[in-house]
Amino acid sequence: DTPNSVKYTYYDNKGNVINEKTVDFAKDKNGKIVDKDEHESYDDTEFKEEDYYVLPEDLESIYEKKFGKEIIRVSITGYVLAQRMGVSVLKSTDGGKTFDYVTDEDIIVSREAKAKFLNKKQGFVISTGNIWLDGHSNDVYVTNDGGKTFTPAKFNYTHEGIQFITVEKLPYLKNNTLHLKCSMYASKSDGTGYEDIPLDFISTDDGLTWNLSE
Repeated sequence: DTPNSVKYTYYDNKGNVINEKTVDFAKDKNGKIVDKDEHESYDDTEFKEEDYYVLPEDLESIYEKKFGKEIIRVSITGYVLAQRMGVSVLKSTDGGKTFDYVTDEDIIVSREAKAKFLNKKQGFVISTGNIWLDGHSNDVYVTNDGGKTFTPAKFNYTHEGIQFITVEKLPYLKNNTLHLKCSMYASKSDGTGYEDIPLDFISTDDGLTWNLSE
């Protein structure tokens, strides 16, 4: 069958188009509509030619946290090439019935990204779980304004022969200090092989820069 295309249009709370994606559909042997890429079956048996408009509360989310009467979500706004996706922060003040966009501009991360908010203002999005020490990629994003803007975090660390370190635990507070638990796979001090070496990073500027804990 020749696939039929349906365009999904994503709007912010001001009615502006922030993202669009096209999905190809076809009918299976039983006449049910099937997503050609995701192999998802729908009950519809007739194609609709009009666009489908996706409300913020209907977006797929990678993270959700409730703070008092507010609910914060990190939601997927679209997919791009090389297994990457755009994500934005959404907020609800009515118990999750409706959500409004918070982020000014989507951040682009891997499809395995994870997120965490420590409070209503401060949150993190970790792209792949690896932090490249040469700084060629944005691996950790931080927001201190509730998700309105995100800034790539900087890591002041190098180790001979090591290209990247691995995030073992998302950022957390300990004794009022931000910590990020990581590890690196490096040679043992006695030269008999390799091992995972734990690394504890701390930040004193709200997650913008990280240094190895002494």
